[in-house]
This record gives sequence, structure tokens and C-alpha cells, in this order.
Amino acid sequence: SRHFFLEDPRALVTKNNGKLQLGFTAVLPQKQGNLVPFPAILELPLNNWSAPLPPEQIRVLTEMGPGKNITPLSENMWMFRKEGNTHNQTLTVVRIEDTRIETVKEIDFTAYSFNWAKWRIGTTFAPVLLDSVKGILFIHGITQTKAGYYRYSLGRAVIDLANYTILTIDQKAFLKPEDFTAPDGSKPYQELHPFREVIYLCGGIVDDIGKTVSLYVNVGDTQTVEVEVTFAELT
Repeated sequence: SRHFFLEDPRALVTKNNGKLQLGFTAVLPQKQGNLVPFPAILELPLNNWSAPLPPEQIRVLTEMGPGKNITPLSENMWMFRKEGNTHNQTLTVVRIEDTRIETVKEIDFTAYSFNWAKWRIGTTFAPVLLDSVKGILFIHGITQTKAGYYRYSLGRAVIDLANYTILTIDQKAFLKPEDFTAPDGSKPYQELHPFREVIYLCGGIVDDIGKTVSLYVNVGDTQTVEVEVTFAELT
């Protein structure tokens, strides 16, 4: 039997087959005693969304190599970040059909000048559709400050979903840690980890009439808050 830990869930309800697609980071213990993250996926009938996860059906994609934050984009398309410093600002798009895995695109963000993600980026949830071919991709950005802190932010890129090309990207972060502080500058939440200023996106929901997006943002690794934004604010 195999043993692994799961973290960083990403979920998408697919329109064509009404399935719930789930992406995870599966952390596998190695013989040397260290822990290595790998992408893992699971597909469930939508009516089983609240049932316990069937661990025997979770597919850990060790053949893709170490990586994190695998995110469902559509029925067969997924995006994740490979592990290693050479991949800190690259997201990989793959097509997964049955046992076949095909790399579709390596999206390189190093050519874009944005200071809210100088060290590393990460995925959040499936793009928010603007039309049939364009979508807003929310991105985690991490920068190491001069004081040695890891500072997390949230930004947006508009991408062409036909070829996964970046069309535009935020020059300034869309959400920052100070957006969640009190008027006097104090933090109404506790930071779980020292030397980090943490915010990250746990997911999002587009309303039924396509006017607002509810973003579920974790602050400090200790609590999650809902941030509602309109499409006018996003575009």
C-alpha cells in the first residue's frame, strides 16, 4: 500500500459531463526520509461531492515528476507548477486522457515585469471566463523581501484559452496582505508562520448571472474570508 498526504485542493465542475474534477498536491515520503510533492487528480460524480474521498481512486502522477498546485482547467486540461528553481515562474499545461499525458504548453512568466511575484508563482483555480476564448487566471505571487520575509500576493493574467498565451498581466498585485489589515494598520488575524506575510486563494465561484465572483482568500494561514468582486472590477 502507498501512503501520502494531500494538500492544496483545486476543484472544477465540468459542464460537458457534470463531473467534479479535483487536483491535489500529494506529498510522498521517500526512502531517504524526505517528503516530495507530486500532482494528483481525482474525478467524481457531482452528486458524490460531499462523500469521503476514495483514496484508492486518487491518481498520483509521479510520471510527471515533482510538482504542485495542479488545477483543472476543463474536462481534460490541467495546469501545475513543476518543482525546482528553474520552474519558479513557469506553469505547465497538460492534457490528461485516460493513461495518456501530453504537455501542451509551458507558460513562461519571466518575460513579464511584475514585482509582486519575483520569486515564485502558483495556480489558484480555473480561469474566470470573459468570453469563449479568453479568461482571467488568478495567480499566487511570492516575493522575498529585504528583511527576509516571504510576501504573498494575488494577481491576474488574461490568457487566450485556445493556445494558453498570456495577453495581459497585472503590473501591481490585485490583492495584498495589507488589504486585510485594520484601519490602524494592525492585523485582525494571526500569522501562523514567522517570516511570512501570507494570503492565498482557496477558490472562487462565479454567480449564476455572471456579474460577480466570490473569492475565498486565506490570510495568515489561519482564517479564510470571502471577497466579492464584480466583473467590472476584474476587467
